[in-house]
Amino acid sequence: MAQGVAVGVAGVGEGEAGVNSPSGSLTDSSIIARLLDEEAEVIHRTKRLFFEKRIVSVSDETHVLYRFPVPWFARRLASLLREAESRGIPMQRHRFARARWRDLIRQRGCWLVASYEVGAILQPSRLNAELVSSFAVSLARLHSIKAGKPGALFAYGRPFESLVGKVDRDVRAALECTDVHDVAARQEMLGWLHEHGLFLRRLNSFHLIHGDLLAKNILVRDDSPEICLIDYELAAFDHAGFELAAALFRFFGGRNAKYRSEFLERYLSECAVDISEDWAAHSHYFLVSSALRMARTRVRRRKALLGRGEHEAAEVQVGRFNRYVATAFALMKAYDGGARSPEELLAAGMR
Repeated sequence: MAQGVAVGVAGVGEGEAGVNSPSGSLTDSSIIARLLDEEAEVIHRTKRLFFEKRIVSVSDETHVLYRFPVPWFARRLASLLREAESRGIPMQRHRFARARWRDLIRQRGCWLVASYEVGAILQPSRLNAELVSSFAVSLARLHSIKAGKPGALFAYGRPFESLVGKVDRDVRAALECTDVHDVAARQEMLGWLHEHGLFLRRLNSFHLIHGDLLAKNILVRDDSPEICLIDYELAAFDHAGFELAAALFRFFGGRNAKYRSEFLERYLSECAVDISEDWAAHSHYFLVSSALRMARTRVRRRKALLGRGEHEAAEVQVGRFNRYVATAFALMKAYDGGARSPEELLAAGMR
């Protein structure tokens, strides 16, 4: 969802986020009414199936405003925002919420107000040692928030689907879409993933993941080399190893490969013990399956772009899909060939 489960909102325009409001003004229960007033300026609005997000400016203050169809979504977000702040995770802060059934009628929804964070969108080409360290710490602290069952935060989802079932569904869908490899190769991949992913069946706790960890959803603070994670629209409880692998693919290839070891070392020094233990034993599985799950998101993205008539942008997704699938197969072959450390695997799979 938007900022952390904390919620967030990427900057409007070319990467500059707005100013925070004085917290004192938000103790007034009329804040929702003021933000919904006709005189309030709606700078940005996004509508999803399970919520609406707005960036609203009123009285020289800018806020992030969320509307949910049921009270428990707003309560869940408020609780997680407060927990994230207590853990020192740089992200949006909870300001005010109305999460009562009667608000559905009075104000056409259950509303939550969050802070609008200041910073510039991260440019991967400008990563440095300080930003890499901050990124690793922020992500590790976010993943330290746990729940007893997997699933998306702001969707109803499939109530009885396990994490194993979701991963299997994602990777099968990705493999079914590719014509790069023959049927035998795809079956080999599925068998490999099943064999190396059996440990997932013993999990009894799951980590909060961002779910949409792209450069546009990472702000760099104006006054310090600190990373702030925003836009948690796809946040979910999953295994942190999948998102850690995705971060390595997205941010630490090419010229940024030199920061890969530093990022991993810092992350693993800050993350929960179960995450570091699972990564040490199963990083090969996280890397291969994450590459295929990311390929699956390219299929969904292409479909959405085609639905909006953006055919040129949709075709870009085909190339990205093929690269992720090819990377997954290269990683599998590298592991079977004797590569064991994440560095060895990524060096072989991300050429």
